[in-house]
Amino acid sequence: FSTGIKVQHIVDSGVYSYAKLLQQQGEDIIFLTGADVITNRGDLINKVGTAQISLALNSLGLKHYVLTTSNKLDPVSKWWKLSDVELRSSKEIWTEKNKNLEIKNFAFDITDAKNIFLIITEKGITKTKFLVISNKLPKEQEDLWKKFEKK
Repeated sequence: FSTGIKVQHIVDSGVYSYAKLLQQQGEDIIFLTGADVITNRGDLINKVGTAQISLALNSLGLKHYVLTTSNKLDPVSKWWKLSDVELRSSKEIWTEKNKNLEIKNFAFDITDAKNIFLIITEKGITKTKFLVISNKLPKEQEDLWKKFEKK
């Protein structure tokens, strides 16, 4: 199945430079990511590297769109912290023992809601602030969201 849309995949550490090059060439760029979790503040929990790329591309004036399903919404946990995010085994990075080396292998990071332009779900397109209302969550989840948004 082919739609004829040309796609380029760039490794994380090359995204900023490549986006800047494309801008200089007058190319249109769309920055889309998925989501592992969207907090009730509208922050995005996603694969490590997402926050850095979002910051870098926002600095170029590019908008960050999140394409996900509405079941990724977390109506309860307002204040996710990096300490809440999964740390994976350091052996994925370095297998030799060294008493002077401590490795922190984050699996996910947190992208601040202010860096996300729009969230697109099967229930529509919305700004993070209006995520709950536009997604028509079950009543108890909607009430939780509204409660936390007032804080």
